[in-house]
Parts: sequence; C-alpha cells; structure tokens
Amino acid sequence: MRLPIVLFTFSLLAMFVPKTLSAAPLKLPGYYNPKELNFSPIGFSDSAILDLTVTLPPGQKLNRRAPSAISIYEKKEHSWQKTSQVSLNNILYFGQEIRVQKNITFESPSGDIAIGGAIYHCDDNNSSCVIDYYQGLIKRKAEASSKRVSINVQATTPSF
Repeated sequence: MRLPIVLFTFSLLAMFVPKTLSAAPLKLPGYYNPKELNFSPIGFSDSAILDLTVTLPPGQKLNRRAPSAISIYEKKEHSWQKTSQVSLNNILYFGQEIRVQKNITFESPSGDIAIGGAIYHCDDNNSSCVIDYYQGLIKRKAEASSKRVSINVQATTPSF
C-alpha cells in the first residue's frame, strides 16, 4: 500500500522540478516595465554600427526637455554597466521618424551586450506625454558575421 503513495509523491514532485534552468530575465537599471527588443547575434568585435529608427505616433513629438536616449551596456562583474549612450535630443528629424546611424565601440570584444532606451514624447501642447522604455540582449557569437545592430521601435500612442 505504501509503494503507490511513494511513487505518486515522487511523480508529483517531478512535475514541479524544471528540466533546464533558464537564464534570469534582463534587468537594466532605470527602466520601468520595459518593452523587450529582440536582436540577432553579432560577431566578436570591439565595435559595431548602430542603426536606430524610432517612429512616433501621429501628433506626437520628441520631448526635448527629457533625456531620450539609447544606452549600450556591457556586463562587468555580474552587473550591467553603461558604456556608451546615444542622445536623441540633438537629432534633427522631420515627420514622425527619428533615424540615427552611429559607430559604437565596446570595452570587450566578446561579451554579451544589452541595449536600453527611454523615449519621452508629447503632443504639440505637451498635454499628453508618454515615456516608453525598451531593453534587449544581444549575444555575440564567433560564427556570427554581422557587425550591425538594428533597432526599430514604435513609440506608444497615448491613451487618455
């Protein structure tokens, strides 16, 4: 009679033990409830080209008094450290698209990279404003040949 109970207990415990442990989710400092960005791996290198396109909703403009930027992070001693940043406030743009192309350098040619971003945008009267946070992880692999990081983000339409 005890044998079925022991087997049942063992099977019940086995259902709750994960088969593989997954990596902890990316948590960059200063980004509240960020939207996740997905990236293809890039090759080992101490530099890459950043291609960024931000599309603002109709009737919205970048809030030039707020720190809209895309930041590049590298892992150092178990934490993400910001190693470079691209400010969007000094970019001249027309319409709803902000485009930036910039060469970025890395402190390490082989470690993974994280991208974090904050886009502050408002309507023409500054009466409805939105802050969009983004983050994503870029793996670096020896077999990947690309040295280009492409980021395309669609800013959130205010819902007031």
